Amino acid sequence: MNWTKVFAVVLTSKLFFLASCTGGMVLGQTAFDRSDGGGDYMDQGRAPNGLMSVIAVIPNAKKPGERKTVQVLLAGLEQFKQENPDYSFVPTLDKGEVNDPDKEMITIYTVTAAGPGKVMVETKFHHDVPPAPSGINVLARYEATDKEIKPLYTKSSYGLIFMIFGFALAVVLALVGYIFKWRLQLAVEGATPTSLLLSGIGRLGRLTALTCMWVFIALIAVAVANFLLGKLGLI
Repeated sequence: MNWTKVFAVVLTSKLFFLASCTGGMVLGQTAFDRSDGGGDYMDQGRAPNGLMSVIAVIPNAKKPGERKTVQVLLAGLEQFKQENPDYSFVPTLDKGEVNDPDKEMITIYTVTAAGPGKVMVETKFHHDVPPAPSGINVLARYEATDKEIKPLYTKSSYGLIFMIFGFALAVVLALVGYIFKWRLQLAVEGATPTSLLLSGIGRLGRLTALTCMWVFIALIAVAVANFLLGKLGLI
């Protein structure tokens, strides 16, 4: 089997380009979730992100006698306390998810014991809010007692960053595929290194221009999102 031809066909296919884009996005998100770098530690005097998600338990108005788990943004925590006096910041020791489709907000959380009457909570918050394409992600950790929380760490990013990472990975893999394809074309009658080089420069130029356009759009979107969220006092 001619593996050079196989790699050339696979790496330059549109289906593989889409798959590598998606894979790059997932890889970037996973790396973001697992890394503590680049975030803000409260014990270093940094302020927590206002979009940090806090998990609370309140009475379920639709089912008297039962309680439900909700997500609350740190920026609106005081208002939440006033509107829900029978609240608790100590949910069940477990992993869970709170999804509010109407608000396009979702929080995945993990709760572990941290001492008598105290828990450690990690939240992964996602909000599909314009003008940030693919939404905003906020990773947070905090200690909680029944009525109070203590933010420890927050880190935020825009989903568009992961899209760009996935796109860049797909472009690199596609270039590798074209290199394999150009090597095969060297054996074709009439193909010369010079003609293949000129063809490659043209393809590379188009891919570079497309990448630069994505980066420019990303920078504009992130700048606008930061400005609006700053005006709202969320960051």
